[in-house]
Amino acid sequence: MAADQPDNRNREPNELVVQLRQSLGLLRVAFDATEEAMLILDEHHHVRWVNRAAAQWFGNGLALKVIGKRFQQVATFRHPDQRDLSHEDYQHPLSQAKLGDGQMLLLIQPLLVNDSSLSTAVQRMVSWKPITELNEPYLLIVFRDLDPLEKALQQQRSFINKLAHELRTPLAIISGNLKRLSRFSKLDDAMLRPLEDVRSETKRMVGLVDKLVVLSELDTDQFAWSFERHPFQVFIELWLDSLDQEKRSLIQLSISEQCMAREVELDHSAFGRVMNNLFDNSQRFTSGTNPFMIHGSFHHDCIDLLVTDGGTLAVDDSRLTNVFDRFSKLEENRNPTFGEGSGLGLAVVKALVAGMNGTVKASLENNHDSEKSRGIKISIIFPSPNVINADISSDLEDID
Repeated sequence: MAADQPDNRNREPNELVVQLRQSLGLLRVAFDATEEAMLILDEHHHVRWVNRAAAQWFGNGLALKVIGKRFQQVATFRHPDQRDLSHEDYQHPLSQAKLGDGQMLLLIQPLLVNDSSLSTAVQRMVSWKPITELNEPYLLIVFRDLDPLEKALQQQRSFINKLAHELRTPLAIISGNLKRLSRFSKLDDAMLRPLEDVRSETKRMVGLVDKLVVLSELDTDQFAWSFERHPFQVFIELWLDSLDQEKRSLIQLSISEQCMAREVELDHSAFGRVMNNLFDNSQRFTSGTNPFMIHGSFHHDCIDLLVTDGGTLAVDDSRLTNVFDRFSKLEENRNPTFGEGSGLGLAVVKALVAGMNGTVKASLENNHDSEKSRGIKISIIFPSPNVINADISSDLEDID
């Protein structure tokens, strides 16, 4: 009689298995219903899972054609301006994923498909997210088309980029002619003064257009990055060597030996532009003779660079939260001997630092002599590439 009674202990696990299968099935249907292509890679960048959109795009509809392949066998990335983005590149999404979540507008070229209509490179917003909830590390990569608002914004940024480039040539011609006119000794003061005003405004316009070009290239992912790995001292010395003697005399360095010797992966041209913008900004709010102090230290696997100018910013700390916004100005604190700023210098600093995987923030430094005499402090933090590059090298060894 006892054998004829149902075993409730076995029924519960069986019901849980059925529910789990149903949930996984519904989850699969949901992933396959989306138009976004999705891949999950393991720690060695082998494809472990694809949804239907990814299987169609990368494998002619066959998921098994993609699963198990290394990602670099499945697709390649290019910048929107058609420059190749190699697997070893520091900006490659698989390299950037070592730092956490992110996204980037890229051209994707499928490698396994035979259909010419599917093998052409297409532009997609690529996002990545490390999966840390499981025992083994995985990486989710999503490829999606731009929505109408993003497309409109991209077109607007592209227009600004082209316009800024078009303005460069006529401004260069005007600037050159004004410079030649100023050399005529027969010009009286009544002519020289307005001529100098025009030269000054033209120079300001050239600087404004130059900053707009940089920002628009960064916005549209068309900035030509050139990362190099050197001890931090190399980047500092390259920047200092580019300065004239007058500017160099105003700079005071206090950077630890450990910081100077630490290797970092930066674009030396972008780093120089960051430091030049910070220096010019400091001179705009000081007497012109205040030292531009650079402090550097290394801790928590990061280079922490702190620049101060000893200026007189009579503003609240709350105002500093907006100093990196575009066209944000503190003109009421400006040195009157300097022309009006564009409000783009610190915006360029923030965008370039972010492009080099750094962070930047501003605060005020109180001086003991006067409560109103406070200099601005800009803190820039660059993460050490050692761990990231070690992981990349390990992956490449596994590929070989």
